Amino acid sequence: MLSIELWNDFKANLKDCLLATPKDKLLHSWGTNPSRTTLYFEGILPVVASKMNLLFKSEKPLRVDGLFYKIGGQSTQIPIVAIEAENNIKSSDQEIEKLCYLAVPLKILFVCYEWNEATEKEISEGYWEYIIEDFASENILTGTTAIIIADWSNKLTFQSRVYNLKGELVEKENLFQLL
Repeated sequence: MLSIELWNDFKANLKDCLLATPKDKLLHSWGTNPSRTTLYFEGILPVVASKMNLLFKSEKPLRVDGLFYKIGGQSTQIPIVAIEAENNIKSSDQEIEKLCYLAVPLKILFVCYEWNEATEKEISEGYWEYIIEDFASENILTGTTAIIIADWSNKLTFQSRVYNLKGELVEKENLFQLL
């Protein structure tokens, strides 16, 4: 669905939901900012999402650990690289999902894990690739997504896995070894 079609669908369903909301509930909700927000996020928006055959989740934090950015012509900070670092490899799927939400040219996740053939398959397939593939097939995946795996089993080594806009693995290499 094109974004303008999505907008028109949203608009029509929002109007229907607001018209169906009892007037006294609307009046009560406009009494305070929190009650108005509650009406939107607990009453109206879940119904609008459902009418659009979508699911609704309130507040998914999109804060990232670090950004590289440029200053635009009107002094706006324009993010170019978004960086996340996750110490627990088993929750790195949450970080990949967050990075997939972002519209920046380069998204990087740093993780630390003992990296070998068995763990590479388990982690990449079970925690990263399905998310990247889903975003590429169901939405628009922007930018390049890179994962840097640091492993200090014997020596400190850094591996990479890089995915393109189609969610395809385009780089898998041993970046370098230290110490």
